[in-house]
Amino acid sequence: MKVTILATGTRGDVQPYVALGLGLKAAGHQVRVASSKTFSEFVGAHALEFHPLEVDVKQVLGSEVGADIMKKGSNPVQFIRLYGKLMRPFIEQQLHDSWQACQGADALIYSPLSFGGASFGEKLQIPHFLAKIQPVGITREFPSPVIPPGIKLGGMYNLLTYKVVKQISRQTLTPPVKDWLQANLQISPARSWRQLQYQKAQLFGFSDAVVPKPHDWPDSWYVTGYWVLEQSNWQPPAELIEFLAAGPPPVYIGFGSMKSQSPAALTQLAIKALSLSNQRGILLTGWGSLRQTDLPKDVYIVDSVSHDWLFPQMAAVVHHGGSGTTAASLRAGVPTIITPFVADQPFWGDRIQKLGIGPAPIRQNKLTADALSKSISAAINHQPFKERAVRLSQRIKAENGVAQAVDIFNQLIKD
Repeated sequence: MKVTILATGTRGDVQPYVALGLGLKAAGHQVRVASSKTFSEFVGAHALEFHPLEVDVKQVLGSEVGADIMKKGSNPVQFIRLYGKLMRPFIEQQLHDSWQACQGADALIYSPLSFGGASFGEKLQIPHFLAKIQPVGITREFPSPVIPPGIKLGGMYNLLTYKVVKQISRQTLTPPVKDWLQANLQISPARSWRQLQYQKAQLFGFSDAVVPKPHDWPDSWYVTGYWVLEQSNWQPPAELIEFLAAGPPPVYIGFGSMKSQSPAALTQLAIKALSLSNQRGILLTGWGSLRQTDLPKDVYIVDSVSHDWLFPQMAAVVHHGGSGTTAASLRAGVPTIITPFVADQPFWGDRIQKLGIGPAPIRQNKLTADALSKSISAAINHQPFKERAVRLSQRIKAENGVAQAVDIFNQLIKD
């Protein structure tokens, strides 16, 4: 069977779908991954067919609106509206590219931000499934993951947060999507929206040990475990190996695809926090939060690295709370500190604290060298954090999210 996967977002968003694609390929399917042209080399390196979406995610996040999202995106209403402003110039092109990627497919899997997925599946009359790596699905048990955690007003409030987020998203993102679908596929706007939002069967690529499946989710929503991409061919630079061998386990600090308003200042903050906590450190420049600079001898900086290779060798991990990086730190079995920027990142920071594997998250706008150094010291010196992290890691590693998702997919297309 020919399967197209529409995967939109940053590297951490796309990587789980590549893992899922490899699992489907191993099961005998022909797989095409459609994603930002930014990831052409990454997807191609895993021997999957790649269909580029012309939007350059890295460039978009580096734009003026992208900077506004990093600055104001801790407010969920602001985040959704700014995200709509950010993506609006690219929606028609992304819909066109995604529709082309679906041609010849026998089945379709699409991520939540892959505009038009359900409508494409309906138009082509092929099985189509929404696949998520965040626990985004209306429930009484917790608020929408893009709503700041901490407000406890019960089930009705939790339900309301999903409705509010959906309404704001509809106002912000739906008009250009509906117009394109109606003009190009002759799909009625109302039906299109219902299909986009209420696809029956859904796959969730996270662990039930981290976020237990809500009791009010339907049986057709499957929590499979993380979709882990094995990167056995990744080779660390010799200097990194030498640094690791030269002293005790360091602390990792990196913010992935997030863009800092002042990379130089954030880099110096991280270096000072490591010094105050008397820890060695490894910094990740990522897409621009930290930058290369003169470093003390007990700090090493890299542009990119395999989290699955590096994190188990760390004393603790500090990151932005993206779902992919969070999954990697949980599998590593080390204490985690999250310093969230936007979207669902505060949710994962709150989850880390509730799981007892790290201290309370520190919002980026509240981040100081002193606050981070205290969190680093707490993460390393509080032994229960480490013990719980190891136990949770063992549970997660015992799962095979890709295999379970592939089995469910195969059963669904038979039915």
